[in-house]
Amino acid sequence: MAPSPLPRRINVISYNLWLIPFSGAWNFGRVNRCRDRVAFECAKLEREAPSDLQIVALQEAWAFRAGLAYPLLWLMHKFEAFLLGLGLCGGVEPGLWTLAKNAASALAALWAWVPGARRILWCPKWRFVEALGPVGLPWHASGRGAFAAHPNFARPPLLMDSGLLLLGSRAPDACGFEGYSRAESSEAPANKGLLWAAFGKLGLVRGRKRVRNSQLQRLRSRPFSTRFG
Repeated sequence: MAPSPLPRRINVISYNLWLIPFSGAWNFGRVNRCRDRVAFECAKLEREAPSDLQIVALQEAWAFRAGLAYPLLWLMHKFEAFLLGLGLCGGVEPGLWTLAKNAASALAALWAWVPGARRILWCPKWRFVEALGPVGLPWHASGRGAFAAHPNFARPPLLMDSGLLLLGSRAPDACGFEGYSRAESSEAPANKGLLWAAFGKLGLVRGRKRVRNSQLQRLRSRPFSTRFG
């Protein structure tokens, strides 16, 4: 199959969402706000500078095992979103609420051991996928599937996925996820890695457009331009 034409103009938007499930301030309630912000900026950029290819690279949209605790996490999400909507909270999170959320996350990790509950995840990514599809970004990829299929008894324990999400205005010629080695890493509980997509003229290195979305680990960096961080 022939590669797709090489895009001449590319718009790239990148956000670090900081939706970390453990001790992230208002991480459940902020999902909808982050989603709406990203969708607004994507539509605005495309109006101001139309492109042949638009790409959104998101980091820290973490998925983690919820197991039988999913209803509890959903209620926390609704409660935080309600308070944020009324303007009753924001900024520094009360310590007691942080402890309650951490306890719920720990309970979710424990209940994920119940047979059949391993693949039940708390995952904010689908909210972005649903919101960005209608504004011209129908294609998406993440490392969520690899994490969901990972066995519970892995050593060291794997608690979260990569947190990465790529979205595009069209499908790439090739894409994939390459996990980093977790051996002897202080960040071993997260399935960090490199999420990539290649657009146009594969096999011709000088004519290739390759997008990489990655979490920082040791001295690794994110080699793509950003509009907002």
